[in-house]
Amino acid sequence: MTFRGWPSEALEFYERLDADNSKTYWTAHQSFYEEQARGPMRELLADLEPEFGAGKI
Repeated sequence: MTFRGWPSEALEFYERLDADNSKTYWTAHQSFYEEQARGPMRELLADLEPEFGAGKI
């Protein structure tokens, strides 16, 4: 996979999380985070790994 950036919905997720940083909110939106925020971060780290080594989230 190649990193193509984060979708705007991922940025909105972080804004909503900032407004409601509760376990209830997190649990309800965890799958969205995994797909729309963490997924692209994994792609970015994979693209950068040859030059900078393995990254961690």
